[in-house]
Amino acid sequence: MSTLSPSRPPPPPRPPPPLRVAHAFLAAYRETHPEAHVDTLDVWSTPLPEFDGAALDAKYAGIAGQPLTAVQSRAWAAIRALAARFQRAERILIGVPMWNFMIPYKLTSSTA
Repeated sequence: MSTLSPSRPPPPPRPPPPLRVAHAFLAAYRETHPEAHVDTLDVWSTPLPEFDGAALDAKYAGIAGQPLTAVQSRAWAAIRALAARFQRAERILIGVPMWNFMIPYKLTSSTA
């Protein structure tokens, strides 16, 4: 069983309430599912692929069935590697504080 938790580890001295809830949930989950693997994705410190010109060009070249350039291949491989973490997870737990009444941009850009 695999669970992906895109969040940030608790910063000292006290994490915000949504992260405390997520960490409490994961602690209880690990107690009742000791065989579970939890993959934590820290969206603030993990280098996330940019969805820039090369990535967009790679996406549309793939849709059109055209071969990718070397630059496009590298960009698309980074995006696929990140997507694979989500695809492998049977469950996804998102525990992030509100950011101006929205999900933080680092998380939305990594999951869009």
